[in-house]
Order: sequence, then C-alpha cells, then structure tokens
Amino acid sequence: MQRRFALFCTLPFLLSTAAFAQNDVSNAASPYIVDGLALGARVRSDTRTYREYQCGPSESFPGFTWCHKEKTERAGRVEVLHSNSILHTADGIALYVNGYFEPVFFRAQ
Repeated sequence: MQRRFALFCTLPFLLSTAAFAQNDVSNAASPYIVDGLALGARVRSDTRTYREYQCGPSESFPGFTWCHKEKTERAGRVEVLHSNSILHTADGIALYVNGYFEPVFFRAQ
C-alpha cells in the first residue's frame, strides 16, 4: 500500500470558526487561512479554538509565540491526523499558519 502525505503551509483551508481571528486584517483579504485564522490577522486568545492549542515561547524565533495542536480522527477504516501550527507576535498577529493532514486522498474530478 502506497502512503501519501501532504503538507499544507498557509493554504486556504477554513477548518473552524472565523471567530478565532479578529478582523484587523479581513479574512477575505488573505487567501491563507488555517483553522479559521487568516495569515496577518490578529489571533483571539479568548476563544475556545485558541485554547485547544498548546502555546509557548518559540524556540526558533525569540519574542514570538508558537502554538500547535493535533488530533486523530477515524474516517471509515483509516485514522487521519490533523495538525495545525501558528506563529504569532506578542500582540497576536499571525505570521505563520500551517495545516497538515496524514494521509490525504485525492480523487479525480
């Protein structure tokens, strides 16, 4: 069986509620959305979605906050890993958003 992996870095996936991001920069202005957070938007740390993330000081980028969450769900007989990451400034501006799914299946249209 061939395994396929896909890494989606700052791709336009709206996976959750838009309430996660404060619209200082409109979500419509950015084509890069992960878990309801647009690249360049302000992260709303008072939301349930943000509290699902494990956040702390970035080891690679001093002065910034790195957030990550993972969950595994069953899709029929297959387990699917969903992993999201965010890097944001001290005042909450998202500089990096990432969504990762494993495995990913593509169908011909």
